[in-house]
Amino acid sequence: MAAADQHGLPEQPQAELEVQPCDTGERSEQAALFRANFGVEGALAVLIWRYDRCPHGQSVTLIGKVGDKAVAGYACNPRRIGWQDGDVTIGQTGDVMTLAEARGKGFFSELDRKAMGATVQAGWPVVFGLPNRQSAPLFLNKLGWSGVGRLKPWTLICQVDAVARAERMRAGRLASLWTGFAFRKGRRKLAALKELGRDFHAVPIHRFGDWVEGPVKQVAKNYPWMVRRDADYLNWRFFDSPNAHFMAWRLDGPDGKAAGYVVVQAPLDGYGVGYLVDLVAPDPRAHGAGIVCAVAGLHQLGASVVRAHAIAGSDWQNQLIGAGFQPPKAQDEKRVIVFVHQSDHPLAQVAMDARRWFFTDADRDDELVR
Repeated sequence: MAAADQHGLPEQPQAELEVQPCDTGERSEQAALFRANFGVEGALAVLIWRYDRCPHGQSVTLIGKVGDKAVAGYACNPRRIGWQDGDVTIGQTGDVMTLAEARGKGFFSELDRKAMGATVQAGWPVVFGLPNRQSAPLFLNKLGWSGVGRLKPWTLICQVDAVARAERMRAGRLASLWTGFAFRKGRRKLAALKELGRDFHAVPIHRFGDWVEGPVKQVAKNYPWMVRRDADYLNWRFFDSPNAHFMAWRLDGPDGKAAGYVVVQAPLDGYGVGYLVDLVAPDPRAHGAGIVCAVAGLHQLGASVVRAHAIAGSDWQNQLIGAGFQPPKAQDEKRVIVFVHQSDHPLAQVAMDARRWFFTDADRDDELVR
């Protein structure tokens, strides 16, 4: 029998990882890994919601064991692109987890290879992900993934206080010193958007209905890559999650018809940072009204700062700049990566330039934005 190390794992080189597909019966083991990696309570409910209840389909989930001990996990979640009858399901990586004592043994690479094989079997032509800074080099340099974009955080100052200055300090000392200037600039931009959207009204909602399809389909015409946002998906994403910290408004036009929607995430843990999570409105006037509504709503909830992530060079980034959002420091970013299984698929070329995607914080794999 191979000798065991202090954590109960067989010592190298005898240690071997056995990778197994997971179903609903193994969610408890995945939840234990999730808690160990991310320190999240209520992990089991989150994973069941994420892997088993998404309207776009069942997730591909794997668990890696050394002997009887679960040491690593990998998930890839389905996302439907398009509205036509032949819409395409792609994959999004999430919850790539390895126990601290099992790192540096090649387990991560083995799980990724097995997961990509499983997504081929699922028929998904493309998989994308947003790895953290530690894992991004491994994906890009050793596992065959391609970097296709950079996701950056942008901030709008609602109130000049210690929270706002601390947030701007993330972008540098000079940015923190200019917090008051950024606040005044943002107010001017928001005033202009408020005037632009004066004929549109925000109505609080607690569920999405079929009314959402009209505005979303109009926006989707402009983007070859946009996750399908029908009522089932949006309700699952924002209202059915175990820790729903979201608020949403329907944007009604002067004719009383739905012209779009906006979603925000309330500040967490009493810290004054809220998030502009999603905004879909084909009419620029409704879009402006949505941003004004989101900022006002978050400020009422105690936010001193509104944050939103955008892919560099995307339309969403330009819209945030137009609303007075301030840039991060250059290195404050996440990589956007893709793995293409079918190079001749129409989405393969689109996947290689994330600036062409419709992508907001609603499209991240996290339940909550942080």
